[in-house]
Amino acid sequence: MSIFAFLNMLFLKLLGFLLSGILLWTVPCPSETTIVPKDEANLKLQVSLLSDVHMQSFEYTGYQELSKALRDISGSKVKQDALVFVGDNTMNGQSFEYLMFYGILSHYNPLKAANTLVTMGNHDFMAPSTGQQAIGRHSFFYRSYTGAETGGAFFSREIGGCTFITLGGEDEYDETISAAQLTQLSAAMAAAQPGKPIFVFFHYPLYDTAALAVLEQYPNVFLFNGHWHTPLRAWDAGGVTRVNLPSLHSHISDEYAGEGVQMEVYADKVLFRARNYFTGAWGTEYEIDLV
Repeated sequence: MSIFAFLNMLFLKLLGFLLSGILLWTVPCPSETTIVPKDEANLKLQVSLLSDVHMQSFEYTGYQELSKALRDISGSKVKQDALVFVGDNTMNGQSFEYLMFYGILSHYNPLKAANTLVTMGNHDFMAPSTGQQAIGRHSFFYRSYTGAETGGAFFSREIGGCTFITLGGEDEYDETISAAQLTQLSAAMAAAQPGKPIFVFFHYPLYDTAALAVLEQYPNVFLFNGHWHTPLRAWDAGGVTRVNLPSLHSHISDEYAGEGVQMEVYADKVLFRARNYFTGAWGTEYEIDLV
């Protein structure tokens, strides 16, 4: 990382930290309820999954909601191995919205999640710009706050022996995978550790037949989407476990406001547990056996 990039990273972190701190000093402390895994002794990996945060400029409720969720997650009994956002992180893809999004992260999630992955959604393209400019803005803020060397629409990382892959459309409402991303996806899948789960994140429900054909070649593949703003659901499709994530933001669906998912990975299974991060209440669960 160049000295300019390093200084820029420090400046953005400080600015976001100060702005979010000023705006959020009234956010209540988390409840006594804490996140405890079902089988702590045998837990291999714990991941918090959030989607459709819709951070909007000058919309204070959204700032409060993300802060509440992250405070609840930071109170986990066992450290989170990763925190994943599955698109529509902002409402309009604006720089100020990204600044607040990552500023809040710097307040309430400094060390609890060793890995933070952020997928793009259609709302992240809405600022007046081309698709590539929107991807560039997303990548700029992601790299600035996480220190990652990469972070565009496609991103792959190994966490605890498992492969995590983010995919992204390259323009607003682009629900297909580009040829370049398809090549990257194929390479990342082939490089994954045999027998370990592979987790793939794409904001939209994926119908791209070429991408699905790649995923269907491997066992223990989990494909996540947001976008629908409906409750947690997991089902098998062509040997791939598809997982629909709920929306965190209350203005999208008040009925399910505050919901996200805790994913617990064990040697022989993956457990998904819906959680309301505002109230600490647990909801629907899905247990998927590994092969």
